[in-house]
Amino acid sequence: MDIVLGAMAFHMNKMHLVTGSTGTLGKKTQAKEELFQHILGLIKEANGDPDFDIYENTQPETGRGRWRVPYRHWKFVPAEFREKKA
Repeated sequence: MDIVLGAMAFHMNKMHLVTGSTGTLGKKTQAKEELFQHILGLIKEANGDPDFDIYENTQPETGRGRWRVPYRHWKFVPAEFREKKA
């Protein structure tokens, strides 16, 4: 579970974009990115939604539909990083 959560957090915190001194991605970074893409593919397949966006909350549903979606999540953002609504 630690490896799965680590790969997800690594991507969502945009660490997969950081290159080394050579300007290329390291082997561990490539492995984490590959694992993330595999997990994301499984989520999209389970939900039947090829446009699923991992960076957004899953849409709230009411009633029975809420329990029929195999994968749901919320994006937790600290207060200091939330956009102010006018």
